[in-house]
Parts: sequence; C-alpha cells; structure tokens
Amino acid sequence: MMRGKRGAGLLLLCFVLLPACGRAIEWDSLKKTGEMPLAYATQFTAEDYEGGYTLLTVSDGQRLLLVPEGGEVPEGLEKGVACVTLPLADVYMAASSAMDLIRELDALDAVGMTSTKAEDWTIAEIAERVRADEIVYIGKYSAPDFEALLETDCPLAVESTMIFHAPDIKEQIEALGIPVLVERSSYEQGPLARLEWIKLYGCLLGKREAAERCFEESAGRIRAVGEMEPLGVSASVFYLNSAGNVVVYRPGSIAARMVELAGGTYLPAGDEGAGSTLRMGLEDFYAAAGDAGVLIYSASIAGEAESLAQLAQKAELLSAFRAFREGNVYCMEGSFFQQPTRAADAIAAMRGALEGSAADGILKRLQ
Repeated sequence: MMRGKRGAGLLLLCFVLLPACGRAIEWDSLKKTGEMPLAYATQFTAEDYEGGYTLLTVSDGQRLLLVPEGGEVPEGLEKGVACVTLPLADVYMAASSAMDLIRELDALDAVGMTSTKAEDWTIAEIAERVRADEIVYIGKYSAPDFEALLETDCPLAVESTMIFHAPDIKEQIEALGIPVLVERSSYEQGPLARLEWIKLYGCLLGKREAAERCFEESAGRIRAVGEMEPLGVSASVFYLNSAGNVVVYRPGSIAARMVELAGGTYLPAGDEGAGSTLRMGLEDFYAAAGDAGVLIYSASIAGEAESLAQLAQKAELLSAFRAFREGNVYCMEGSFFQQPTRAADAIAAMRGALEGSAADGILKRLQ
C-alpha cells in the first residue's frame, strides 16, 4: 500500500515538473529583447523577442511576426498580426524594386514567383532566372495565378503599393491563408532611407548581418559624396509620357534628394506635395526649370533617348532650355528605379554631371 502511494506521488511530481515546452506559448509571456536600430528609414520597425521571434511593423499598421525555425506560433496575438515561419521559400514577390535588395543579399533562391515578365526586368540576373522558370511569372500583380500560389504553399506575398489599386486581390491572397506584406520603401524620404529597407529583408531571409554590411557600405559612399561642397548648379529629372506631357520628379522625391546629395539644387522648387511625380505642360516645365544647368531624362518609364535631336522631336520647346543649349542633357538608364542598391553609383554619376565631367554608365550624355 505504501509503495502504491509513493508511486502515485512520483507520478504527480513528474507531471508538475514537465517542461513548459509541452505547453502553448503565450505572446504576452515573451519579453522584448531589443529593437533594430535604423538610421534613416521611418516606414518600418523590427522588434526582437526572446526565443528568436521578430515583430515587423510597417507605418500603415501592418504587423508581421517572424517565427523562428522549429518555433511555435504564439497564442494570444492581437488581431491583424500575421505569422510567417522561417526559413522562407517560394515567396511571391510583386514588388520589383525589393527584388534588387534580395539579390544583393544573395537570397534569390527564396523567391519562387514574380509579377514581372522576364523582358520587363532590367536586372540581368533576375531576368535569367525568370526565363529559366527558377522564378516563375504568375501574372500581373492585379491578376495573379491563385492556383500557383496554393500549389507551392506560398508562405508570403510581398506587394508594392500598386496593390492598393486592386485591393480585392490582396484580400483574395489573404483568404488563401497567405500573409501579404505591402512594402513602403517608396514612401521613404531619400535614397538612404529607401536603401535601409534591405534590413527588413535581412530579417525575413535570415541575412541580418549581411544586410547591415551591405547598407553600411553603400551608405558610406553616399555620405561621402553628400559631404562634398555644394556646386550651385541646378538640375531637374523628368520624362515625357505617351501623351506628350512632361512628368517631372517632385521636390522631396528620391530623384530630387539624389540631386541634392550630389551637390546640386533641384528644380522645380516649391512644395513637395503628394506622390513622387508631377505632370505638367511643356510651357509650365519651361517656366519652372528652363534655366536648369542640367537636365536628366529618366528612361525607366518612357524608354531611352539616344540624342538631343530625338528629344527635340518629342518636344520642340526642350531645345530652348539652357541645359539643352549648353549640351548638359543626360539620359538615366532604365534599370535605375529597379535597383535601389545602385543609389551610390547614381549619386556619384550625378555629381559628375553637375561638375560637367564625364558620367558613368548610369547617366549617358546626349549629343
């Protein structure tokens, strides 16, 4: 009889001492251990919690909890927090500029699908992967192949803010149980802040140290140019749309900030306004930037310009601009806005253009 009581007591003791790992993890029980330091980016934060969990929060209220490999999804999470278990594979990337950051981290193997066709990529390495179906094109962001997302067990969809033009698509992807991250790097103020989003992708892809190194290397180069003496030369970045209107990058846009970091004064001056670009008539553009010392034609939307004569055929009044008369018109290669990691190269090239020296491959001087 005594023996039976002792056995029961030992059994009870063993039950009491069972490790907590057999129980569900409560989110409120996890302590915050730190927060990723960000020098420029304001559109996201990354908070670390014990157990290897990271909570990503985007400025518009999106929250994504990264669950470490082998970890459990905590109970008691607030409504609206989406969970993604690491490591990632077969990610659907519908944000093209973010692909350059992933390429820089040598993590393209984690991407399985894209919304951009091979011929529309200006980054050769990514275009080759799409042609080889290593990254599969599954349709435009506004009409993706939902079956493909399901068949691959897609763990995460990354969208640009273009998805807000098709909100039902975002809802349908989420209805499949796939978390959607709408990245907002385009809302950042300046190229350094935009580039710092590489740290967010470092969190997602297990490349935090690599992301820090990549950022610091490029940021150091950008700061070095930005610390040079201002040149007192004005410049404007623009393109011509299919209707013949001028589309100029606004003050405060990434393009304008780059001109300023290169030592120039950006035109048109005035309020920054909403959005990165402003559509205007050619006469209005002439009134605002006709005296600019340098004009930079962006080929990312309208295609490259080969010569001054070709530009004048598109818009005759351009030939009256000071920069046109003095031969200080440059074409910015089409890949630029798909490659935020080349910001340092672009700013250095702009510095060369403002100084009147030969520019590198990013900027081509038109003759």
